[in-house]
Amino acid sequence: MEDLKKALTEVRDEIAEKIESAKTANDEMKTSLEAQIAELKKNEGELQTAVNKLSTDLEKASKTPSEKTKSFVAELKENLQKDIASLKAKGAKVNMEVK
Repeated sequence: MEDLKKALTEVRDEIAEKIESAKTANDEMKTSLEAQIAELKKNEGELQTAVNKLSTDLEKASKTPSEKTKSFVAELKENLQKDIASLKAKGAKVNMEVK
């Protein structure tokens, strides 16, 4: 009977050690996950800031004409002014002005 009590005590102690070990591992995992979540939140904030900046830059770029567009407009204006001058030189009454 004494051997049985001793065996049960050993089994109980082993189970208690395993439970304590599992609790410790769980606590360590929880701490690690909390640190990872904090890092992800930090990264999310940085990424959101970058996305906001890119959106603003894209919006500005879409409103600002490119050099190609500017040169096309300048060329078009020049050609229109030449055409108007040519028509006026031929005696046509042209009431137009290119701005």
